[in-house]
Order: sequence, then structure tokens, then C-alpha cells
Amino acid sequence: MANKDKPLLLSTGMSHMHEVETTVDFLKQREVQFALLHCNSTYPVAFEDINLRFMHQLRRFEVPVGYSGHERGIAVSTVAAALGATIIERHLTLDRTMDGPDHAASLEPQGFQKMVRDIRQVFSALGTGEEKFISRGEILNREVLGKSLVARRNIQPGETITADMVAVKGPALGISPQNYNRLLGKVVRRAIEEDEPFLDRDLGLHISLETEHLLPMEVGFAVRFRDCNDMLKYKPRMLEFHFTDQDLDEHYPGDDYSAGSDMPLKLVVHAPEFWDRTLVDLCCLDERQRVASRKLLQKTIDLTREMAPYFVGTPKVVIHPGAMSLDHPIHDKVGLYAKLRRSVEELEYNGVELLLETCRRTPGISAVNG
Repeated sequence: MANKDKPLLLSTGMSHMHEVETTVDFLKQREVQFALLHCNSTYPVAFEDINLRFMHQLRRFEVPVGYSGHERGIAVSTVAAALGATIIERHLTLDRTMDGPDHAASLEPQGFQKMVRDIRQVFSALGTGEEKFISRGEILNREVLGKSLVARRNIQPGETITADMVAVKGPALGISPQNYNRLLGKVVRRAIEEDEPFLDRDLGLHISLETEHLLPMEVGFAVRFRDCNDMLKYKPRMLEFHFTDQDLDEHYPGDDYSAGSDMPLKLVVHAPEFWDRTLVDLCCLDERQRVASRKLLQKTIDLTREMAPYFVGTPKVVIHPGAMSLDHPIHDKVGLYAKLRRSVEELEYNGVELLLETCRRTPGISAVNG
């Protein structure tokens, strides 16, 4: 086998460690590329006999280490991948109930497919482990579910903050309660209403952002109704409003926010992607979901037109068309495109430019554009 000059997969099942060492030395002397697969050659092997952690010992040979499994099910093979196995080897059978020593310890094609799916999901979930970070979804939930330090009563400029002026309430629109001790004793420089959150500037922190020469292009901000006015002082050239389905029941304050009064501002709206835990899906084969999605996007377009007089140029609406599956690959792409075409034709978007934004294909999610 060494003379074939091909990489070898070497199972360590039924072997003592000194035998593994002898074989490794033999192959390395001949400069053969090979991988060691940890294995217990029992069909099927009892879970308590698998000893997955022994893969760590095999890594001292400085070759790829994998796992050759003969256990029932797919859980152990998935864990082996999580422990760093670079190769997973399993037996395949068309029927696990057939006679013979291997069938009970083998996987049928559907089980093998599930194992591959789970391994990819686990690999994706492992991450780098190098740092703690807040994901995009957590940022949104933190704002809704988190807490802020807020004023217990109306506070006037010049007052010194004491404990009886501060309360902790949601949502997390202001500074964290972990700043409680830092906030006490600060002199207030602005009028703060009851239940209004304390901000970084109340701690003496001032954030400066100079955008005029930041990039050789138009610079804007992604905003919500409640914070768009605060962004105007940085002189953006455009604002992109990210809407939830609840935002569509609000109305743009217009002149109260003075948008466009000092400089021409362009308008971009990012349409909601969910409502009531349901995916916005213009391609959906379920007609009720497709129609409901189209109505939600029409409501978005109507609100965008209401906002348009306070901005310059043609407003743009970014829409995710949907067409995703969490369970299985999508094969009828032609049918989905036909639904998308129908949905767009049913939208009334005069005076608004629609931008259909496709989604990056990720493991476990099949998209029509993938």
C-alpha cells in the first residue's frame, strides 16, 4: 500500500498502542501521507467502550485524526466531529435489519444524510472560541429584552444624580444598569423626563464622528424612528430605516425631525422580514402566506411614500423575497420564481424603487437563489 504513493486511511481498531506506534513509524520512514482513525471494531460497539477522547492521544503523531464509528445512531459521530475529528467513516447499508454482522452498526442513506447535516451544523456552531461576541439577532433582542437606567422623576440641568433619581426598566435604550455606581454623583447637563433612559453623555462620555472625509462616497446610517433625529448631527447623505411589522403602524414625524431641512437626504427602507414569527415570503407555495407577505410589503411601500416628501430622489425599498427551507433542499425553483413574479406584479410601487435582496446560502438553509 505504501508503494502506491496514495494517502492512506488507517483504522486503529483492535490495536494496542505499541502496534499503532510501530505502524506510524513504518509509514513515516517511507514518507507516506496517512490519517489515523480512532475506532472500536465491535458491531455494534457499546457506547461506554467507544472512548472518543482517545483521539487527543492520536494527535501527538502530528497527522490528521478521525473517527471510524460502528455505534448505533449518529450522535457519537457528531460529537467526534465536535472534538476535532477531520474524517468521519461510517458503514452504509440499504436495510439495517438485514442479516450479517455489519448491518446493525451501519447507517441507511437517510441516517447518513442526517449525520452529515448535524456535523455541518455542529461545525458551524463551534465558532472560533477566541472571543465572546453579540450576534445580530442578540443585538435586536438585547434592545427589546434588556434593561436601562432611567430617570425615576423629571430631572433638571444642574442637579446631581442620587439613588432616588434612578430606576431600572426595559427596554435597553440607554446605559446598562452595570453603570449604576458610575452614574451616581454626576451633574446633569440636560433636562431628563421621568422614565427617559440615561445616556452615555450623562456619564461624561462624548462620541464624535466626522463623516465628511470618512469615505469617498455617500455615507448614511441604518436607523429607526426613535433614533433617526440623533443621526442628523453627523450630516449623513442618506438614512436607511429598518422596519419591523409593528413599525408599519407608525407615522413618520416629518418636520418634527427636520429631515432634509439642512441638507438633502436620500431615503432607503428595509422591509420587515418577519411578522408574528412568520417569514415574509413572496415565493411561498402556500398562497395564504404569500398573500399575507405581499400585503405586509405593500404596507411598507405605502409608508415609504408617506415619508418620501421629506427626502430627495426616488426612495428605495429593500425586500427579501424569501424562498427558504430549513428542512430540505428546494427543487422546484421555477415554481418559486413564478410566485415571486406574481407577487411583484401585484405590488403597487409607483414612485418607489424596489430592491430585491437575496440571502447568502448557509448550511441547513436552502434558498431559491442558491
